[in-house]
Amino acid sequence: MLFNGKFQRNRMKIKKIENILSIIGKVDEKKRFYLFIGVLVFVFLLDYLILMRPQLSTLMKINPEINILSQDIKQTQDDLLKISFYKSEVDRLRKNIKEVNQMIRSKDEVPLILERISRLANQNSIKIDQIMPNTQGQEILLDNKEQKYFKLPVLVEARGGFHNLGRFLNTIENDKMIVTIVDFDITKLNETNTLAVRLTLEAVIFEEI
Repeated sequence: MLFNGKFQRNRMKIKKIENILSIIGKVDEKKRFYLFIGVLVFVFLLDYLILMRPQLSTLMKINPEINILSQDIKQTQDDLLKISFYKSEVDRLRKNIKEVNQMIRSKDEVPLILERISRLANQNSIKIDQIMPNTQGQEILLDNKEQKYFKLPVLVEARGGFHNLGRFLNTIENDKMIVTIVDFDITKLNETNTLAVRLTLEAVIFEEI
């Protein structure tokens, strides 16, 4: 009896399917096409409502977080580039400071500065009559825990030709020593092409504390 009941139900289902197919078969080709399109639309809507809609809702919720994360990543990349730039600048400044420190003489090396000025004068055919540091006129430039830096005036009296004198002054300004020309006074000696010059130079020196 149970088997017969299942058999009867299956026959009814098959008969319903046959009836549906029979109805579809009676519909003309154009209407069948529209029917097929309608079924596809129905399936798509069903898929959207059951599967895609929850996923889209989840994506919409996490989209702001994705945008924030993208901005954070970009900011981090920019910061890394800045760090690299700052590091290269620090290295460059350290190198410059090292080079400058090598050019600055200590207070005990003032005679070397005077000797250097005399040598530059001799190379440019300038005769030094007098060269003297003015220790009374020195000024403190920087005072830290390890060293004091001073600006030391150096007075120079010399003689030479016009072109030689110009080369001498230019050589001093471009020399590796940190010496600058602060003031100068040039006079022409009587009935000669020789010029007399009085220079005030400033040398940067340091003293260990």
